Amino acid sequence: MKRGARRRRRNRRNGQRSLRQHEPEVDHISQLPIDIILKIFNLLPLESLLTMSTVSKQFKHLRTHVPFLDFDQEEMEEKIMRDNICPINGEYHHGRLPIECHPYCAEVARTKFIRLVDEILRLHTGNKMNSFSLCIGYYKYNWDVPMVNSWVSFALTGNTEEVELRFDRKCVLNYVTSNGLRVSKTNMVSLYTLPCQLSPSKVLATLTLHACQFDASCLGTFESLRFLTLINVDLLDSRIEHWPPIFPMLSELYMDSCVLEDKFFVTDKVIKIESIYLCNCMTNTWMTFPINIALPNLMNFEFCGTYLEASSIREADKLTDVYIYIEYPTADRLQGNFLISLLLDLQSCQCLELNSWCIQVLASTQSSRWKYLVQLQSITKLTLGVFMIKQELPGICFLLRMCPSLQTLTLDLQCEVDRESEGFVPNAFEFQDDYWESQIMPFDCLRNSLKTINILGFTGQAMELHILKFLLQKAMVLETLHVRIDDPLRNTNTVRNLERASPHVHVVINCGELPI
Repeated sequence: MKRGARRRRRNRRNGQRSLRQHEPEVDHISQLPIDIILKIFNLLPLESLLTMSTVSKQFKHLRTHVPFLDFDQEEMEEKIMRDNICPINGEYHHGRLPIECHPYCAEVARTKFIRLVDEILRLHTGNKMNSFSLCIGYYKYNWDVPMVNSWVSFALTGNTEEVELRFDRKCVLNYVTSNGLRVSKTNMVSLYTLPCQLSPSKVLATLTLHACQFDASCLGTFESLRFLTLINVDLLDSRIEHWPPIFPMLSELYMDSCVLEDKFFVTDKVIKIESIYLCNCMTNTWMTFPINIALPNLMNFEFCGTYLEASSIREADKLTDVYIYIEYPTADRLQGNFLISLLLDLQSCQCLELNSWCIQVLASTQSSRWKYLVQLQSITKLTLGVFMIKQELPGICFLLRMCPSLQTLTLDLQCEVDRESEGFVPNAFEFQDDYWESQIMPFDCLRNSLKTINILGFTGQAMELHILKFLLQKAMVLETLHVRIDDPLRNTNTVRNLERASPHVHVVINCGELPI
């Protein structure tokens, strides 16, 4: 009886297995909603996306709906290396590939990359995309220029909102050399030049270019472009005054390590840009360039460089944020005059940030212009990057007097100063350590408006303690003192025990990001 029951159970299992074998396989992926499938496609690398598109007619149609394309040649080369498959004999190597295989792997990766880009661009022709990014080692390989031109043309003329074109992997292309302030171009590389006679897309809103030559005057009109970023770009346009018809909607211009014409930023015409960021730009012959321009819509201005030349920014009445950072090894009176003239033009700003060099040149300027300098009435936030050396003290004092409406003062204490490059030291610096005690003239901001003081990188040195004591004793309406210290065991009690003029000061001490 037991044998019969066992036989019946075995037959029943075999019958169920047989039924399952004859059941048709269910394609669960294809049954998903279109939105879910598109989200899955968005997470796939381009190689996998191209493979998936060959699985079914539905996927072949959906692949063209992916809203972004990101081609990075270096990533593909690394992937080939990680596969550990030698392209010479097709053998799989455990661990790293032999050295003799590396050049062949790089060539295989480049060939595969080119084929992949061509195929995907062909499939996406005419489709709307959110972003397109292309990164190639243009200066490492002998590229077919017409082919690269076709890729660039696809990016700029296609239906894409955001485009980034990077022709140098490391983002730093050394095609210029400098000797002091003098600059000369090298013949190490021939920069890629964007093709002319293009008709840019009407939906292109953001364009980023790395390591190339750019001549906007030979291109069509970028009707919707609002954000333009140029990094290691050689500008062929002679003046920015030629740009308004080409970029009628441009609101933000970011230029880093670009080479431009001597008077690119000198014009009598009004330029309606809202934000300008100039970092380490130069001309064909010098590390500096003049600025003389009217910017009535300007809201943000940032200038970082080696040297400050005579500059004028007119009609900047909407300005909110200004950041100036200069790295020249000496501070002289002429530079101080240039900086004061620029601050006069930027006096409508609300937030001002200066580095130690700017503070020192203000201190070294002992001209009659100080008497007639209009106070910076609009500034409510002042950030100073300082080394806390004697050369900075008159400049800090000068800025406090010139900002009667100041509400927030931030002192960002830098690590070390190069004592060999402190530069010009005027006779006004022949004072003892009681400099702050000798300041008997009133500071309007300390009496009436300063409510927050931030001290970043406090180490407890004598110069730091002197200015902190002075600020606490003079700030009558101070509400918050925030100190970020490096040595909490030694400095915490020192800060908390300092005498304060305001009875309502809330002291916050942090070690790094953690409150104490």
